[in-house]
Amino acid sequence: MWGLMFYKRSSLVFSLLISPCCLVQADSVQALSLPVVLNYKAAGVQIYQGSDNLDLYALYNKPAMLDGDTFDGKKMTFKDIIGGVPSEIEDLKKFLENASDYQKAGAIMPKGYVFYGPPGTGKTLLARALAGEVDAAFFATSGSGLSTEKYVGDGVRKVKDIFANARYAVKYQGYKQAIIFVDELDSIGRRSSGEDSAAQDRNNTINEFLVQMDGFSQNDNIIVVGATNRLELLDDALKRSGRFEMHIEINLPDVKKREALLKHYTSSQFNRKLDADVDLNFFAQQTNNFNCADIALFVNRAAIYVARQKKTVINKEAMLAALKQMDKK
Repeated sequence: MWGLMFYKRSSLVFSLLISPCCLVQADSVQALSLPVVLNYKAAGVQIYQGSDNLDLYALYNKPAMLDGDTFDGKKMTFKDIIGGVPSEIEDLKKFLENASDYQKAGAIMPKGYVFYGPPGTGKTLLARALAGEVDAAFFATSGSGLSTEKYVGDGVRKVKDIFANARYAVKYQGYKQAIIFVDELDSIGRRSSGEDSAAQDRNNTINEFLVQMDGFSQNDNIIVVGATNRLELLDDALKRSGRFEMHIEINLPDVKKREALLKHYTSSQFNRKLDADVDLNFFAQQTNNFNCADIALFVNRAAIYVARQKKTVINKEAMLAALKQMDKK
């Protein structure tokens, strides 16, 4: 069955016969009021995103932040980060909470931040906790998810969607800020010289990211946080001023933080009991170069060791056995 495509250009309305889907480009109907848009929706007309009016696209379509893949309703704060957060992220929190004061002094909030450092150091958790601290809408995606799509152009579409919904959250859902988090930023952030369609699509996804970041102003109250294990792999176009210009290093936990992590993972929160003869400070010193994920794995292996012995309390013997296993990892 054939349908109609409506285009509104100034005072002119055109109609075209097309195949079964009814489509209206968002930048073509930007002058239409919300009731008219909803009437279009009731008639089965689908609005797809154009380059000039992403807000209308987000207003028409349900925002992606309501989906489990993009928005996590669990609120985290810095209190949930074992061992504390880097001072640079504390400063970023103050910047977001008092943005107007900084702007009065002529300070311009950077649009993009890169959390970089070894894997397993909690870069994703820090971004989530930052959003919780400032009560910002949090959108999460991954570079690999944007660059390994089945169809050419899907990466560009997803970039447009997530920026559109970030604007929607700030404009229509009462959030003061929105944070877009991109894990594995180097998956799309490295420029490819190949001429195959996959390389070209990846470059198009990078370009769309740059266009979107250049396109929002201070009034949008949107910042983008990327995470990568290899900062040097990112294209210089992403790291220049006005884009991902602020780089915050997330280091491996020091001995104090490792002890706090050991105490956390051996607590009753994980249904674990620790024998009194276990000196956590000793094991914190023995786990140099362990990241946060390694600490969790280390304690879990100790729990497995005691479970095999039909016991329930993690003792020193189990911890030493687990440490030996970690050395072989």
